[in-house]
Amino acid sequence: MKTILLAILFAVGSTVFSQQNYKVNTKLSKVEWEGRKIGGSHEGTIQILSGDLLMSGNKINSGLIVIDMKSIEITDIESESSKQKLMDVFESENFFNPEEYPKATLKITGSTELSKTEIEITGTITIKDKSHPIKFRATKVEDENKIVFIGSFEIDRSDYDVSYGSGFFSGLGDTAIKDLFGLEFKLQRQLRTKQEQKIKNIVD
Repeated sequence: MKTILLAILFAVGSTVFSQQNYKVNTKLSKVEWEGRKIGGSHEGTIQILSGDLLMSGNKINSGLIVIDMKSIEITDIESESSKQKLMDVFESENFFNPEEYPKATLKITGSTELSKTEIEITGTITIKDKSHPIKFRATKVEDENKIVFIGSFEIDRSDYDVSYGSGFFSGLGDTAIKDLFGLEFKLQRQLRTKQEQKIKNIVD
């Protein structure tokens, strides 16, 4: 009996800690952005084109998240003319220029498990063919048979040649803005496989 039990625990452990590839559910995942200026801010959403995660246990060993830069939306401006004015800025050659650079990426190179529910992710963000390292924390939330990673970080847009109005939005009344751009994300992995769910039930 003891030998059988050890064999079962070894099999469970091998499956749990072995590396497995997961697709990010792009329909249920999302990215929200916030651009800050003196006296206020603007915010909106941007869509994930695709995502792949190589995981072992709670850790993300590597991964690639591809962002659709043409999907930027502004959610806090009701006036269509004001919204279009800001979109014109975003789509200009000196800002995101999505016509020439339609995709941005987050390449995950590893993670450190800080607790059962929190990891620190390291990687590289590429926007307009400019790449810079990034490190940020993400919280893991489990809900029935799915796993969601939630987190936020800031990037300096001037590092990525997003230089239009750096320090000022001259086209929007010369309102001084910050170069730091805030991003919040919710990445949902594909649903657990039946085998994973059985293992989780045994471990729990």
